[in-house]
Amino acid sequence: MTNEHRVTITLELEHPITPGDLERAYCEIREQVGVDQ
Repeated sequence: MTNEHRVTITLELEHPITPGDLERAYCEIREQVGVDQ
């Protein structure tokens, strides 16, 4: 995982989040890093 992805996660956590937000962010990150499972 690159620093860029860490920054994205940090920005997501700056506001109250729901499990749905976590799932959506997780899916987006997986797509960014090219994970296809």
